[in-house]
Amino acid sequence: MPYDGRLLSGVTVLMAVVEAGSMARAAHTLGMTASGVGRAIQRLEARIGVRLLDRTTRTMHLTDEGRRFHERVGPHLDGIEEAAVEATGATSVVRGRLRVNVDPFFSQLVLAGHAGRFLALYPHLRLELIMRDAVGDLVADGFDLALRFGDPPAGSFTARKLFETRVLTVAAPTYIQRRGGRSTLPTCPTMTPSTSGTPRTAVPMSGNCAAATRCCRSASRPG
Repeated sequence: MPYDGRLLSGVTVLMAVVEAGSMARAAHTLGMTASGVGRAIQRLEARIGVRLLDRTTRTMHLTDEGRRFHERVGPHLDGIEEAAVEATGATSVVRGRLRVNVDPFFSQLVLAGHAGRFLALYPHLRLELIMRDAVGDLVADGFDLALRFGDPPAGSFTARKLFETRVLTVAAPTYIQRRGGRSTLPTCPTMTPSTSGTPRTAVPMSGNCAAATRCCRSASRPG
């Protein structure tokens, strides 16, 4: 049976009549006239080919076919109402999936300590953090946004600055002693050991290794 908007309209009128107990009260609830409600019921009965209501001047009740029809369509109408309420609430409740393209360094340094609190604030949100070195094509790859240090890459992106930060290049004094001092950043090693012993690619930064070494020495001095 093809979709017919008048069929759904007639079902809505029938449900109102059953709940109200009379066509007059249903007409008041629906903002219709009693004769308009009667015609809607007649059109519905003609549409499905069965008599749904037995009515006299004083009484009205569902026929056996009407009762079975009412029991079948009732849950579907409730589902439509629930879907409408849920859709309305979606404008004020953050829900769904947020897929983020994030730099691995940024993920470890910044996001790791805040992701749990963020999800606690938005319990209906499903967060997916995909760590990639390059932004790539956000739309084609199905990302909602990307988080990066520095200037945004060229392209048709809408960029927002979240905060400003300063990054220093540092090394342990023993590392400098083994490798030898360097006066400029380009001659510094591009691989540095992490705290777990696994090599990690260094992030380009301004400054020089000598200055970073002095900073590290100062920070590690007892007292």
